[in-house]
Amino acid sequence: MKIQQISQPAFQAKTRFLSPKQLEGVKNLLTRMNSETVTRTDGMGFCSTVTNKISIKKNSFTDTRMFFDKIPADQQMTKDSMFAFGDKVLVVINNKTGQITDWRKPFFKSWGCILKKIDKYITLFNKHYDDNTIVKKSRHSIIGFTSRGASEIEKAQRNLNG
Repeated sequence: MKIQQISQPAFQAKTRFLSPKQLEGVKNLLTRMNSETVTRTDGMGFCSTVTNKISIKKNSFTDTRMFFDKIPADQQMTKDSMFAFGDKVLVVINNKTGQITDWRKPFFKSWGCILKKIDKYITLFNKHYDDNTIVKKSRHSIIGFTSRGASEIEKAQRNLNG
């Protein structure tokens, strides 16, 4: 009796993308968040305050790009952004392509439900962005040296070490 070989099934997740409308909404959010960036410099150092997260109740959108200054709108779509819905669902999105690159979700939660929720919150964040009673904005400050400041520190350190 001849036994035929069975090929191994390839278990791979389906590649998922945001719709063009959703991706345009994400671009609008990222551009608005970056427009609130405030950078102060004295020539030696800088202090930059960046809006990196917006939320409505337990649902949030996080910008992971870490731009220290305002950038043009045509350069906004780099790196990743994250949507978090409560404690259970986290979706990481490539800003340029709209591809969902990573996620954490309950097993029985459908992708259709999650994509509808993403669409709902993109619309809500864009609609109520300037209303601080609905949308909470999280900002963080970054302090560092300019290239001139760093070279002055290196020069002082060399003089100190002899």
